This record gives sequence, structure tokens and C-alpha cells, in this order.
Amino acid sequence: MLLMIGIPVGVILALLFFGDRIVQPSGNYSPGRVLNTPRPDPLLQLLRADPNFSPVLFRAFAHLVFVKYHESRGGMARHSSDDFAVAPYLNEELRKSVRESKESVREVIVGDLSIGHVTLGASETSVRVLFKANIVYRSNAGKDARMLVKQQMVFKRPRGLLTREPERVLALGCPSCGSRAEPEVSGRCLQCGTTIAGGEQDWQVVRLTGTRPEPVSGPVGESGGVEVGTNLPTVVDPGFHAEMRALKMRDPAFDWTAFRVRARAIFMKLQEGWTKRDEAVLRPYELDHVFDAHRIWLQRYREEGVRNVLEDTRIDKWEVAKISHDAWFDVIVVRIFASMIDFHETDDGKLLSGNRTRRRTFSEYFTFVRRTGAAGRKVLNPLHCPQCGAPLDNVSRLGICGYCDSRITTGEFDWVLALITQDEEYDG
Repeated sequence: MLLMIGIPVGVILALLFFGDRIVQPSGNYSPGRVLNTPRPDPLLQLLRADPNFSPVLFRAFAHLVFVKYHESRGGMARHSSDDFAVAPYLNEELRKSVRESKESVREVIVGDLSIGHVTLGASETSVRVLFKANIVYRSNAGKDARMLVKQQMVFKRPRGLLTREPERVLALGCPSCGSRAEPEVSGRCLQCGTTIAGGEQDWQVVRLTGTRPEPVSGPVGESGGVEVGTNLPTVVDPGFHAEMRALKMRDPAFDWTAFRVRARAIFMKLQEGWTKRDEAVLRPYELDHVFDAHRIWLQRYREEGVRNVLEDTRIDKWEVAKISHDAWFDVIVVRIFASMIDFHETDDGKLLSGNRTRRRTFSEYFTFVRRTGAAGRKVLNPLHCPQCGAPLDNVSRLGICGYCDSRITTGEFDWVLALITQDEEYDG
């Protein structure tokens, strides 16, 4: 499985793991046994006030805001005066901290994002989001220090606002016109004149707290055997059967076999790209925030002359854990059980961690999403562009097919990967 160099085993970050797994069961897909009681997603409370709300979209948005805040604070995302797109989503105190920051940030990789608490007030809504991340700071002498950061962001917005389309939400910039320029001190957008800097139009981070960053050490790895958590019972949503019926009603053409083919293709391409240290192999199959985290890790592997080799994957089974639906996405979560050879080595073949002969057995929860408008579409070959059918050998970093100019990584055409969660972390 994919182990993150520099992160102690006890704090391995769940989102960044996507080893070699996707299960190919015999016959039709069926849910696992409901042996654990899932914890209801607190974000679902927001549907009461906002029928357009999407837990998948909010998590992607929160991930983006966290990354862009730290990148802007370190200068990575502020190459010009009109490139502070995260500014409308930060309160004045945080915007000031960005302007005054003297730190140099080289990388920001979110490993775990969890929802701490949701409050529905009479006039506003707040969500606490907990992050674990690796942030690489560069000193004036040009030396890098990789730190484990644990922080909490509190997002607030006025009650009654409706969530915008995913493309607009994830573009950041002015919620009204999309301008990427920092608002005036008064809070007005420089381009459209709308007051935005006080959180009037969308979510805004009003508080950021955290523990002191901790340095992380060298490579980590396992020597084989059964991974912790693999023997835990599968956490299955009690509403699975009702949601399955609802999915078939929304999409009478939905077929588990076709989904399995797509999911297996995604899984195998992830393993190939990771072993080759080639993020272009991964790009067609991942939402942006997942791809960005993986891209940065693969870049680091290349710079350090390290490969994480994943070989001889054997898929044992999978169990469907959850099916859900919101205004923008259909969601399927599956728990995948598999084994593989997994080790780290240098470019000249020196073993750093893991084991070249002893297999690791593991399971993880994979979350796949597609846009609701993709229901009914039939894609014949998951290794070709789902829009034009061309080979996936010319997909840009933005996820745009070089043959038809379609952005194929948003779930608009077919299922894509949104999240990977360790079995000991998944709670429904």
C-alpha cells in the first residue's frame, strides 16, 4: 500500500493512502454485514437549510481553502496582485496574517480531514473542520523542514445561502463574479463591487487554531503481514438497501458490473502511476484535491530518488459500505480487501522500508463519486476518454482531455475517486 515517507506510522494520514486495492467479487455486489453502527455524517444537518448542500463538495472546498491559505501565507499562490483567490473565504485577521507572513512554504499536503461539529443557528451556520497535514517550510538558507500540522478551521456563513455549482465553488475567487483579486479593505470586490470579505456571500474561515507543528522523520514502511484494522467488521450504512433502490430509480441503467469494471480500472491505474512515479497516469481518475496530494508526493519521491514499489496485487473481495446522493453527486463507498508486495527503494535499488518477498494484507474504504447528470451514460472503455473515446495519454494537469477539451475529472462523465480512508478511521 502507499506509505507516506516522513510520517510516523502512528499518524499516517488517511487520505493519502490508496495502495493497490479494488475487489472483484463473484456475482453481484452486496453490502457487508452491519456489524458496526455508522456515525451519521454531521454535514447532513445542513441539508435542512440548503437543499443544494453536498458533503462531498464541502469537504473538497474545505481542503482547497486550507491548502490555498497556507500556500498564500508562504507566497506560493501570490505571484501577482490578482492571485489571492482564497481571500474572500478568510476573515480579516487571517487575510492580514497572509499579508504579513514571512514564511516560505514549499508544500502543503492534507492527509486527514474530519468534521468536528456543525452548528445550525438562527442566523448563521458553522462547521468545525479538523486537518492533519504535512507542510514543508523552506529556510532562508534553502533547507526544507517537513512538519506535521494539526489545525482546526471554523467555517461560518449566513443561514439561508444556497450552495453554488461545484465548478464555481472550487474556483474560489469572488463568490459573485469570480475575480481572484484580494477585496478592498472595506470588503468590496474590486471587479464587481459586491461586498464579500465579511462572509456575506459564502463560507468564511473565522477562526484557525492548532497545536505546535511537529517535525517528521525519515522513511516509514512495514515488513509485511496483516495491516492493523483489516479484521475489523465492515461499517455499513443501515440505509443501504433503501439507497440502492433510490439509485436504481434515478438511474435504471445503473449496473454493478459496469461499476466494477470502472472501479477496478481506476484502482489498477493508481498502482501503476504510483510505482512509476508518474502522476499523469493518475490524473484522469481523481478529483482535484486527491490528485494534488498524490502529485506532490510523487514529485517528492522523484526529487529524493525514492520509489514506492507496489507489485503482485491480489484482490480478495469488496463490500459495499454506503450509497448516498445529493444535489450534485452520487456516492458509492466500497471496502476493498487485498494483498500485495509493498516496499520503498532508492533509484539504485537499495531497500529503504517494506519487504520484497513478504506480502501485506489490508483493507481500505474507497469513495467514488459521479455528477448526478452522468446517470444513464454508458462508457465502454474506462481506459479511454469518457467523452470522446480517445486514449488517456493527453490529459492536462487540470484534467482536460487533449483531444476533445472536456474536463473529465469532475465526475461529469463517469465515476472518479474522491477519498480513501483507512479501515480503522472509517466511521460511516
